Amino acid sequence: SAFIGLFFSFSLLAQFPESFEGSSFPPNGWATFIGANGLGTVKNWDSTNIANLGSKAAFCRYENVTGGLAQDWLVTPQFTPSLSTSMLTFMQRQSYTTNYHSVYKVLVSTASQTSHNDFVLIDSWLETDFTYVYTEQEIDLSAYIGTPVYVAFVLENDDGDNWLIDDVDLTSGESCVEPYDLSVPAIGPDFATLSWSDPSALIWQIEYESQGFSIGAGTIVNFVTDTFYNILGLNSNSNYEFYIRSICSPGDTSVYAGPFQFTTPSPPIIPDYLNTFASFPGLGWSEATGSLANGPMGSTSSWQSDFYLNSAGGTSAKINLYFVNTTHWLITPDFDLSGGSYELDLVAGVTEWNLTTPSNMGSDDEVSLLISSDFGVSWTILYQWNASNTPDNGGTALNIDLTNYTDTVRFAILASDGLVNDAEDYDFFIDNFSISSNPCITTSVDVITSCDEYTWIDGITYTSSNNTATHNLTNVLGCNHTVILNLTINNSTTGADVVNICDGDSIILGNFSYTTSGYYSDTLNNLLGCDSVVSIELVVMPVPLLPVITQLFSTTLTTGIFHAYQWYRNGVLLSGEINQTLNLFQSGVYTVEVFNSDGCSIKSNDFLFGLTEIDEILLNKSYVFPNPSKDLFNITFTSKTVQDLRVRVLNLVGEEIVKEDLKQFIGEYAKQIDLTSNSKGIYFLEIKTSNSVISEKLILQ
Repeated sequence: SAFIGLFFSFSLLAQFPESFEGSSFPPNGWATFIGANGLGTVKNWDSTNIANLGSKAAFCRYENVTGGLAQDWLVTPQFTPSLSTSMLTFMQRQSYTTNYHSVYKVLVSTASQTSHNDFVLIDSWLETDFTYVYTEQEIDLSAYIGTPVYVAFVLENDDGDNWLIDDVDLTSGESCVEPYDLSVPAIGPDFATLSWSDPSALIWQIEYESQGFSIGAGTIVNFVTDTFYNILGLNSNSNYEFYIRSICSPGDTSVYAGPFQFTTPSPPIIPDYLNTFASFPGLGWSEATGSLANGPMGSTSSWQSDFYLNSAGGTSAKINLYFVNTTHWLITPDFDLSGGSYELDLVAGVTEWNLTTPSNMGSDDEVSLLISSDFGVSWTILYQWNASNTPDNGGTALNIDLTNYTDTVRFAILASDGLVNDAEDYDFFIDNFSISSNPCITTSVDVITSCDEYTWIDGITYTSSNNTATHNLTNVLGCNHTVILNLTINNSTTGADVVNICDGDSIILGNFSYTTSGYYSDTLNNLLGCDSVVSIELVVMPVPLLPVITQLFSTTLTTGIFHAYQWYRNGVLLSGEINQTLNLFQSGVYTVEVFNSDGCSIKSNDFLFGLTEIDEILLNKSYVFPNPSKDLFNITFTSKTVQDLRVRVLNLVGEEIVKEDLKQFIGEYAKQIDLTSNSKGIYFLEIKTSNSVISEKLILQ
């Protein structure tokens, strides 16, 4: 089919990874063109500096068209997936939070790079499927192993949202995927908190040491069960790195992710302290990006050194705020405030971009002075500038009383250009950042969070958030003291719902459990800490009659007529066995769970098929207790014949924790196994006879 605006550069084979860092776009061998309907000729794929990693990414802007939808195509060069390169991965994001109904598509062609009709759709997403933060997406190309293909990224919209793509790569697509989003959200002089994401595993192994070490030569931490870990005993002002891999099951581990490098800070500074930004950003200072909720990430930002207020002379820290939805952190070293009462002073100013004339801040732009008392894990706003209190082009002084902080703290300046695309293009300056023991405080901020309303020291009752009100006092030293209100008003909420449960189940509302139909309500706390009145109509639905299993033929079981069925053997679900009858292929204890049309279910009594005496006893669910347990497990069974038995407890990687061989054993067996010294997690009890192996999962809490 015909198309308009085709542009491509030629290459024999696709080169991956592709991070779009080249001087021209599209990269060598890639092609860009519009859809077969010829709509959307103004905008097409290009490069942008809003990158996941590095400084560039691929970017397609939305376009307003008439008579259909604009389609903008970005197509890879030809490549051939293999067993080790059958998973196409890339990072993607949008630009806005509002849903403008764009559609994002990935298509594959085995014939042509530029003919629309040769491509077939293999995946697509709506705007609600991902956000304006870069996330990884995977495309399974295993169906095309050994076949040369082209892959197309197609944005389909009419005045919709943007699509940003970065770091396109080919991987093996292992079943046990390595962790990702490695980070160190909190670092102190002698510790670091490691963090990662991984939905595919429950256990991880970490290895860390000084930067440059080889895997196997570092400090190894086994059986980590959370997606974070605190390393203690590090040296200050030192460079470290860590690797991590997933343990999905015994013998199934991922490749190592990493290294992720980090540097422990120097010991905290004892004030007095002054940074004039003569050397940017200053000894021990750092930069980052990221939202206030997620904390700083990475090590770069758009803060820079420049003349204060764009006037030749002394230097300062400066940020230009113009592009929407960007965040920039400027982070101080740590300060030890245990030695006395301190105050923080700085000057801030705003001018038009590269000029000295005044400018307003954008309608939803914010620059916040933050403090952290836990080495950067969480942050509190000490003061915030926005459109209602923009610093002037001559500079505005700020003084913050730090008397209430007596431990080690860290500060940050977080500049955020909001989602509204305002016309303002301005520079924000910070200079003369100091912490001193001057006892005469001239200004402080009263940070308050309240529900619905709050009556402040000025006698006014506020029903909405406010960060502009002030009140003048005289402190104990006779100094003039201005208190600035920083009030956040959160609202109470109400909600109602109809809840269906099955007979025998219960629902908890507040501190009460309900099992019968009726109307119930309670007053709880919502996520903001305010009252939340919750009302429910509870409907209790009946469960089916208890099913009875009968043996229809020598190897067939059946039960009564119900809406749906699920069969089990030895307590384990039999995949696909969802009919009224079950054909038997091996001995065991069989049960059936039946369902009515409301989705309520009940399980039958056990039906034993083809079991020996010892098998019957060992499969009885009461032979191990308690389970789960915090320390001790009791194991009991009875062998009615003389036989050799082996009793073992194994961990997830198959290592023996307990082993006992019973020669020519008959009678009752009872033993208590103590797993107190072992890591919390999942273990397996194995009882082996001469003709069968019985396995039971143990959960150590």
